[in-house]
Amino acid sequence: MARPKEFDRTQALEKAMHLFWEKGYEATSVGDLCEKMGINRGSLYDTFGKKHDLFLEALAHYQGMQPNPNLDDTTMSGMTIIKAILQELVDASVMDGSRSGCFMANTIAELASTDDDIALIAKHNREAGEALFKQLLMKAEQDGEIEAGQNLTALARFMVNTMFGLRLTSKITNDRRVLEDIMNSALLALR
Repeated sequence: MARPKEFDRTQALEKAMHLFWEKGYEATSVGDLCEKMGINRGSLYDTFGKKHDLFLEALAHYQGMQPNPNLDDTTMSGMTIIKAILQELVDASVMDGSRSGCFMANTIAELASTDDDIALIAKHNREAGEALFKQLLMKAEQDGEIEAGQNLTALARFMVNTMFGLRLTSKITNDRRVLEDIMNSALLALR
């Protein structure tokens, strides 16, 4: 009979996620993970599989933590929601004393060109971001907040790139003025 696990799986996963987020995939050893998670190698492998499997699960856990705006909220305009998304990124970046940036953006920069699993996750993440921004831009266009007839797909791609750019820039500086300049320039480009 198998022994019951003597640790909380979700808490261990959270700890692994934060360690990968802080150090990156390559710089994080299995020993580092065991120490941070408070488990032994056998428990890590039995519960999460290989380091790569644990990393993918940690990345999925991170994605599941990301807020999703309510697109059915008729009290908020498309541009209001877009600005709120960007402002939330700026605020999070300013408050991030360790300047860790975005786990997804960090992962894309480190692994997307060499890891097919990560490249596929990154592609889906970008597509989901584009779809969200396209819906918001369509709402903004219908409400007369942006000029009609623009290429909304291209603008949505620009906004996803702006989000990643903001979080990567936040690894260099968490100066609110710098980050809000980027945010405000992006908002101005949409009009």
